Amino acid sequence: MRPTLVVLSFSLLLASCAQEHRAPSAWKVVQDVTPAALAAVNAADASVSSDGHGHAAATWVTRDSLGADAWVAVSSDSGHTWGEPFQLNEKPHAVSSYNESRPLSAWGPNGVLAVTFMNEVGVAMRVSTDAGRTWGPLGVANDDNANPLIYHGFTALDVLPDGRPILAWLDGRAFVTPDGGEPARVDIYMTTSNDGGRTWQPNTRVARDVCGCCRLGMTTAKRADGSADVAVVYRTASNEIRNARIALSHDNGTTFATDTLVANDQWHIEGCPMVGPQIVHGAKSGFVAWYRGESPDDSTAHGRPKPGVYLTTWDAKDGGSGGRISPADSLNEAAYPMLAATAEGALLGAVGSAVGGGEGAPKRMVMAVRHAGADHMLSPWLYLGERVQSGALASVGPRLALAAYTQGVEGSDSESRVRFVRISDR
Repeated sequence: MRPTLVVLSFSLLLASCAQEHRAPSAWKVVQDVTPAALAAVNAADASVSSDGHGHAAATWVTRDSLGADAWVAVSSDSGHTWGEPFQLNEKPHAVSSYNESRPLSAWGPNGVLAVTFMNEVGVAMRVSTDAGRTWGPLGVANDDNANPLIYHGFTALDVLPDGRPILAWLDGRAFVTPDGGEPARVDIYMTTSNDGGRTWQPNTRVARDVCGCCRLGMTTAKRADGSADVAVVYRTASNEIRNARIALSHDNGTTFATDTLVANDQWHIEGCPMVGPQIVHGAKSGFVAWYRGESPDDSTAHGRPKPGVYLTTWDAKDGGSGGRISPADSLNEAAYPMLAATAEGALLGAVGSAVGGGEGAPKRMVMAVRHAGADHMLSPWLYLGERVQSGALASVGPRLALAAYTQGVEGSDSESRVRFVRISDR
């Protein structure tokens, strides 16, 4: 028996947009497709990916008193059904994972499926070349694993158009701490595999002076000359200012010729933001989504945007971005942005507090999803789940997507469940 799915579609649109354009249709749940084996399992850190042609991969982590394990399940029918889960880590209970630094998967051409997670050595990788039917050996992408005190985390993963997995992560080899913990600032490093994940190329540096605890985002797209654009979005660390920037390559990630500011938010925080930006290429426009939190001196810094989730378009030619919008109307405390490209724009997701329920109703933390067009027109929010901690999105067809989220168990501070649903605007 499948678990009950809590859903509410909120129909309030931006009034100014509604006067000039016809509102996009609301996205709604088609089906809860959580694998039956996960219905009552203590699991977390759910994510999802798709090749857009029927194949999808779901990843998650299970935990017990001995540690954590990473899993993947593969679908060949756009998430309608799933194959048997496969344990990614060979050494039991040796996975390091949390909401913003969790296992990720990415699809490439001809059935290439890459998955990354963190283990006791560093950035672990597994690659399948037959759509998840079999898996290659466990590999380590970072080439500095001789020193166990070097920090690695917050990976971003994709597959280049030529089928090579490409991976970026936060790397502390230049900022080693005595206990091996997260440094205040790090570099971004990257690598690719030319042989289906059996070996990995020497690591190359993408960017310096990067926030040491902010999730990365990465997207790739084929160029007319056969090479690929690779864009990595990250947060800065200089002077504790957490602005979002895009490092952009036009040669498959070999070099990054431009590094462009997304928005001059001037978010100042001396602690750990833990909320990174996300980026996608799109058929009509690329999108960047990010979160801006409170700064200690916000009351005296005029012109700073209010805390919340923001969205903008970006140009793959030079990494330049357009004007921002604040899409969090009808969603309180919006954070943890997610993106998935669609034929007409992008799906935007966020974790926040649902609006509605009447006076005195308890706060309900949900995964909220809406569509953004290239013209910044927004569909109504779709609310998923309750007690939601994190989420992810993947487009599986022109008007069909998969949403994955982790939600807490009522009455428990330590247990959680993962859920996977198919959503559509039809």
